[in-house]
Amino acid sequence: MRYPIVRAILTCVAAAALLALGGCDKSDLLAPDTGQLILIATPESVTLDPGDSSASATVNLSAQIFDDAGYPLVGAKLTFFASSGRLASAAPDGSAQQVETDDNGTAHDTLTVTLADDDQITITARSGTLQQTVTVSKTESTGNQPPVADITTQPASPQEAGNFATFRGTGSFDPDGDAITCYQWEVLSTVSANDRVIQGPTRSSFTKRYDVEQVLTVTLRVSDEANDGFCVDCDAAPGACGASTSRFSPDDFTVTYEFVCDPTAPVARGPADQTIQLSGGSAVVALADAGSSDPESGISSTSWNCGNGTGNQPGTSVVCTYTSAGTYFAALTVVNGCGQTSSDQVRITVTSP
Repeated sequence: MRYPIVRAILTCVAAAALLALGGCDKSDLLAPDTGQLILIATPESVTLDPGDSSASATVNLSAQIFDDAGYPLVGAKLTFFASSGRLASAAPDGSAQQVETDDNGTAHDTLTVTLADDDQITITARSGTLQQTVTVSKTESTGNQPPVADITTQPASPQEAGNFATFRGTGSFDPDGDAITCYQWEVLSTVSANDRVIQGPTRSSFTKRYDVEQVLTVTLRVSDEANDGFCVDCDAAPGACGASTSRFSPDDFTVTYEFVCDPTAPVARGPADQTIQLSGGSAVVALADAGSSDPESGISSTSWNCGNGTGNQPGTSVVCTYTSAGTYFAALTVVNGCGQTSSDQVRITVTSP
């Protein structure tokens, strides 16, 4: 197909926008005023590593010109301008040079972007009075980010001594998408015989049983470095496997986990509220434990406080005496076999005769 050729002569005019872009095109084969120019930059954003002083990125530019009949304009002169970076079409001194459109009416150029260039680069393509502008963004990468450790426990603390607890680090992740290459668990216990270092490339979790009351401080460290022998499988007392923290991420994670004699408090259950009347200057009521319980470690002691100023009285039942009308609160307190306590109140309403 033979494409129609449109010739136009652009005379220099006092147009600030054109002068700012490097002056006027003086070629005799330029885009017509009624044509169309389309400019595309690929990609529209580039990322450079600030740790590499020679880092650069290339942006491909294509500008297509159509005449006023909608046909691609072949052999038209076109000039690319860039506010920063280096255009392949530019002369050695950096000045803009014309390029011609091909059989598809397209002119090509490339822009090289370095760390020294602007963060926002404006690129303009111009032929005759037609021009189009695009913007290319330059960002700097944050470099390799360290992985982040995470711990979940099952069951939740506290756990009854004599049972198992599982610590999972499967929620650990690397912001860059790198694989976690090593897990290191540091387990410190108030029972020092249970201090451990658990380490290895597949040790994303561990499960252990603890038979006595204690508090564990569990710290997880992870690494995304190449496992060139530093991540030795280990489950031993600290120092027994030569474990080091130097190659692990600073983003570690620590939890406190408690093993107790009985993870639940007892249930104190007193009788229903009472209403009594003064008789002969006093009112007497008998109160008894109505079924306090603790299925794990049992109830070891029970006491009452009548709320009348007589203090605590041991025993599952009590007789309380009140000498004036009013509202009193008698408290039942029970203690389980592990020393945990619970209380219940009984409202005592004393009325006048």
